[in-house]
Amino acid sequence: MPTDAARAAKLKDEGNKLFAAKKYDLASKIYGQAIALNASDAALWANRAACALSLRRYDQAVDDSKKARIAAVQIDPGYSKAWARLGKAYQALELPRKCMEAWENALASIPTVNPTAAQIKLKVEYEPSLKEARLNWQSKFYQVENTVKMPWDIAQSMVPELLKNLGNKEARKSSAWVILTARGELLTALDAMRSLGETTIDESNIVLADSNHKAFIFGLECLTNAIIRDSRVCFMGGTNLFGLWQEQAEFELLASHGWNPFTTTPATVIEEVQKRQREQGWTAARLALSTSIRVSITKGFFEHEPFPMPNETAVYLHWALDVLEWGRKAWKDVPRADKGDMFEPFFIQAVKRLHLLALLDANERDDIHDDSLEKIGPASTDLLLDLEQNPLPNAEFEDQDIGFFATFALYPSAAGYFGQAVHYEALADSVPSTKKANRARAVELYLSAADLYPVDDVYHVLSLNRAQSILTKEGVAHLARNRELIAQQRARLPAMRKIWERSVAWHDLERFVVRSFEFDDQLAKQDAAAGFDPERFRKMGQMAAMGDINKLMDHFKSL
Repeated sequence: MPTDAARAAKLKDEGNKLFAAKKYDLASKIYGQAIALNASDAALWANRAACALSLRRYDQAVDDSKKARIAAVQIDPGYSKAWARLGKAYQALELPRKCMEAWENALASIPTVNPTAAQIKLKVEYEPSLKEARLNWQSKFYQVENTVKMPWDIAQSMVPELLKNLGNKEARKSSAWVILTARGELLTALDAMRSLGETTIDESNIVLADSNHKAFIFGLECLTNAIIRDSRVCFMGGTNLFGLWQEQAEFELLASHGWNPFTTTPATVIEEVQKRQREQGWTAARLALSTSIRVSITKGFFEHEPFPMPNETAVYLHWALDVLEWGRKAWKDVPRADKGDMFEPFFIQAVKRLHLLALLDANERDDIHDDSLEKIGPASTDLLLDLEQNPLPNAEFEDQDIGFFATFALYPSAAGYFGQAVHYEALADSVPSTKKANRARAVELYLSAADLYPVDDVYHVLSLNRAQSILTKEGVAHLARNRELIAQQRARLPAMRKIWERSVAWHDLERFVVRSFEFDDQLAKQDAAAGFDPERFRKMGQMAAMGDINKLMDHFKSL
């Protein structure tokens, strides 16, 4: 009697013949039968993904390509075809960043030492696709036409109306204040960095100001402030920011006699800065250490944009946090005027938020070897505990801009709750015995994050959508609340899109929000036409929980 593997192999051959005959729907079904017999065969998943691409079922193509890679790890970690099909699926779904990442991994999966003729052929085939994906990513978010209004332009136009309503809590919380302040910091940074490029520097006698008394040292400080305030302003719009930063970082490290985070460990910095302080005083130590930390933070940002490497981002931010946490404890009794603002809790908490966001972003990437998920729970717990133990005192923001409180209190807290939600959602998927409780916890945490984010920020809508997607998996028991959250997303969309239409986050989120609206619309049609059928909704929830989105959408069409 043939084994399951043998029967699967026979079905695979049958599927291959159907695929060659362009009978993609039939081939997909045959591959599905083979998968039921031998789910560990990566080629079966990859072949069904190819069928899905031909049938324009791009969500299924993504799912099957991911499963092909997971299966391949056991026998062939470098299964490049799965990555390639994932890249094609993401291209069709108009997700340029994920498309670029998939093609990068496809090429990285091909051996560079003694490749076979077939592997060389694949490399030649994949390289143009990666180049195209990178161009698509850059053109989508960097080459902005002058006629297009950017978020800060929209935010600026909103100021008069927002000022009239400052007594309204939501008006004070608007993300417009946050991005306007971040934009101001960025413009100041650009001005200083461009001035540096126009000035001849005598490295033997560096002075930290030019003939117009513009402090060169402010370039890195203001760029760091812009990233902390809202990093979205730093990569929306065309400018050679990276090139300017490279020159600025090199100059400021030289001028301050700082430590290069690319080549120096935190332990070395900690040892040497104490010696610097004893021998040269607080001003020299503070300037050198502040510069080094800000270089590390900004380097973390540039590891993320334009070609995202969030794991590298997290490494540089962790470098900064190691030094900051040491200084907070070791110099806790040193006056702020001597040690600087960088050791204040609000600054450290803001850097912790950036670090957590890098981990969250790494977790969203299609890398089965990534361990960021394991770090998200502890990092978010640490951030929330820090915020609880060291809240932003009223005196800290009394004389600050309107967006200061949002930047240094609301956004870090919201990120902490969001990270906790991701942690519990993952636990629900990995521990069946506690699935219900962990999903319920994740929903409440996502909603806590949504409550803290301004209602006109894309992160508010993202948090609502993530909570609602969990309720969809749970089925009919949470139907009313599910539809309530969809209604909230509809209500928030106009204000959010007014500002964040061009943001990366909205571009990645849009299809999920649209899918939620379609889900709700179909339920409304069903209610109106034939009355509500709980059993049918329960089946929909099961389909969503299994990740079979295409089957779910086919079910919608039958209503």
